[in-house]
Amino acid sequence: MILDQGMRVFEKLAEEIKESEPRQRDHLVNSIISFLDITTEVLEESAELREAFARVHGKFMEYPECRSTIKQAARAYQRFGAD
Repeated sequence: MILDQGMRVFEKLAEEIKESEPRQRDHLVNSIISFLDITTEVLEESAELREAFARVHGKFMEYPECRSTIKQAARAYQRFGAD
């Protein structure tokens, strides 16, 4: 029941974001950037989170749907090289 309610909230939020004005989307972008900054900091501090993050990405790489992503990454690596 709670899951269904939560999903309805997210669906409504997604609809509102799609229909929002550029100014509102800019606010969303800034919020996402803040969240990503915090996530990056937490990744640096938490070995447990890094392990979970790596596990999810490693699993993703096992599926054929990610082939184009792997190819893009390889092209970018060739273009920009290693640091």
